[in-house]
Amino acid sequence: MTDFISIRMREKSQIWRIIVGLMIIGVIYIGAGLAIGVAVATFVPDFSANDLLGTRPLSLMIMLATFIPVWFGVRFAMFWPMRQPIQALYTVTQRINWRDFGIGLSLSLIAVSIFEIASVLLLGTPQGYSAQFIADPATWLMLLIPASVLILFQAGAEEVLFRGYFLRLIWARGGRYWWAFFVPSFIFGLGHFAPDQFGSNAWFYVANTTVTGMILCAITVFRGNIGAAFGLHWGINLFGILILSNDGYLSGLALFLNSFDPADPRMGWAMVIMTLIEVVIYVVWAHRTYGKIVPT
Repeated sequence: MTDFISIRMREKSQIWRIIVGLMIIGVIYIGAGLAIGVAVATFVPDFSANDLLGTRPLSLMIMLATFIPVWFGVRFAMFWPMRQPIQALYTVTQRINWRDFGIGLSLSLIAVSIFEIASVLLLGTPQGYSAQFIADPATWLMLLIPASVLILFQAGAEEVLFRGYFLRLIWARGGRYWWAFFVPSFIFGLGHFAPDQFGSNAWFYVANTTVTGMILCAITVFRGNIGAAFGLHWGINLFGILILSNDGYLSGLALFLNSFDPADPRMGWAMVIMTLIEVVIYVVWAHRTYGKIVPT
């Protein structure tokens, strides 16, 4: 396991600096969100409440773009009061390990494909999968690259905030697993709470994303850099947004739609099983690679 926290990071991890930094991130994110909302209301008059679910290409790309201000917020929070560059959140050497990123991306795409096959076998396909091209294949291909870039910014924003700012600064203060792993990951999970779409399964979704967040935290500490978690996150979101998505939820850019009701009780059990599979895969990897499950 490589070094995870620099001496300078430990010196700048006072509570007041962390809190002020979070306030800066929040002000920039909320301010930018309001500005984007005004712009959308002005220039996209037909934007409806249903578009907030990302059911059209334009609305989904706008939603993804709202994560870009997080990068600016974290950058300013690191500039002051942390007095460090945002790259300090990547690794001690201030560089993303792109080899770890590539491995994480590849493994995530393989894993989500297996999970989808398992879901079909578990849930069956009473309503089936319906192919959806955005107007035509040429349109989907035209939007593929810009959408992938926006998803890269979106996944990266969450990683630099939760597995960067939160994790590294809490760890630098001597906080261990509850504070450094669970608390940021639970906040990350709550950000995915969608009862209107998932019904009672919404809490299963929160549990799944919380566990996923904890696993990403552990991988980041083990690897000493944010690369693997970043690649894993980007790959999962690429598949779930651009390849196969639930009909009516983040589905505006999906090539295929899963019309199975996400509020169906069987979907809740599928999420539980998928979460257990994630845990098993992580435990096997961590034990075989580092001889332990929890990093120290």
